[in-house]
Amino acid sequence: MRKGRLSAFERSLIDSQEAVVGSSGLSPVEGAETGLEDLSERYRELLHAMAVRKQVDGFLVSAGRRDEIIALLLTIITTGHLFGYNRAFVMLYDPEDGSIRGHAGIGELSREETWSLWGRILEEKPGLEQLVARAMKDFQEHKSRLAPILERMVLPPGDTGPVAEALRGREARLLEPPMERLQDSWLMDLLQAGQVGVIPMWGYWGHFGVLLVDNFASSDRITLEGLQILSQFAKPFISALEKALIIERYAERVAELQEAKAHIEAQQEMLLRMERKNTMGRFTSILAHNLRNPLVSMSGHLNSLERGKETGQERAELLRSLQQDVRNLDRFIGDFISQVEEDHPRRHYWDLNHMVGEVVMAYRRFNVLSHAEIRVREEPIPLVRVDYEKVAGVMARLMGLIHLQQGHQGPIEISTRSDGSKVTVSFGGRNDLAPPSPHLAEELAEETDRLRDFLEKEGVTLSRDADNFILEFGC
Repeated sequence: MRKGRLSAFERSLIDSQEAVVGSSGLSPVEGAETGLEDLSERYRELLHAMAVRKQVDGFLVSAGRRDEIIALLLTIITTGHLFGYNRAFVMLYDPEDGSIRGHAGIGELSREETWSLWGRILEEKPGLEQLVARAMKDFQEHKSRLAPILERMVLPPGDTGPVAEALRGREARLLEPPMERLQDSWLMDLLQAGQVGVIPMWGYWGHFGVLLVDNFASSDRITLEGLQILSQFAKPFISALEKALIIERYAERVAELQEAKAHIEAQQEMLLRMERKNTMGRFTSILAHNLRNPLVSMSGHLNSLERGKETGQERAELLRSLQQDVRNLDRFIGDFISQVEEDHPRRHYWDLNHMVGEVVMAYRRFNVLSHAEIRVREEPIPLVRVDYEKVAGVMARLMGLIHLQQGHQGPIEISTRSDGSKVTVSFGGRNDLAPPSPHLAEELAEETDRLRDFLEKEGVTLSRDADNFILEFGC
């Protein structure tokens, strides 16, 4: 609870070197004795303030999350060990609508509850460390209890009132009667306080909130000087809070992207399952056809042999035909087994149009300093069975080679097409530029050969036509 003047902690922060001897009208001896006592008292206050500040800095180092920092700051503002304001609130910027809204606070709703709390604290005499630990533990409880105030504590975008003025001016401000406009007293009316201290919270990236204090229960006077001291004291907390908010928002964004990625992967898996069903249907049809034809032929030959009406030459011809049917069937079964047993765990059916789109997005994202235009012309094409990561990596590398051979100029053009038996993806660019230097041409040729050998194992053909790179995939 404050005493209506600067606390010993605040005085020590302002001026610890004030001379007291000779400042009164006492006799030299009396003045010296009184001055030494005052100087000794001020020195003890200074040592206490330094010890408390060191302790507070230790708390701040260990508080990493947003609400931990806020709980620590509000506790320091309201505890009698330090500033001793009756209540403290934090309003934070809401990126969704641009408003600044009440987020958290420490204190009570009524004067009776406040005096009761102070009575319990006087009996318990908790230390600063106990108060901080209790505030962090009961942070959500404080928010719930003060919800009737916090929910109505809204500063809309474009507001021109004194709180917004303090925020724009980056200076602490004391709200007290008389106000220039009746509506400017809304915050004092909400808090039922004769005075409200406003401290804007500015960080490296701009403002992100407001810190509010009042003495609604004790009615101790708040001074602008005290608010300025609090503003300076709170700067490390505000910097730490900004950092925590940035980390929190990045974490939220990462979570959103991971959720979107999971959704896309689920949709992709569903499409793959559908394509597998379609492929299995076509495969079953081919399998039935290649099995039925030789079996029907073999059955006819066997029936003829069973009737025994053929001559020796006809019988020999039937046996040769029967042997050929057996060989055809055996060859087909062997090819089928080889295909089934082929070990390509990472190869699946993919839409190359979709793959090209993702590669283009990734290329733009990881080459932010490049402003080259990328044009994509797509045609409807069938799915192809490839290793996504390997082929996508080669596509990105080909875009880089096009960019390199054009001297980082001009557009990169990508097109897809299919003639039914194969799918072709072409990477090209401008053809009106000077040819690359001999050294660069050699480097491009070596990289093309390396990529060609790499893709050959995947059943993909890479060729180079003038300044274009062409990938061919079997359907």
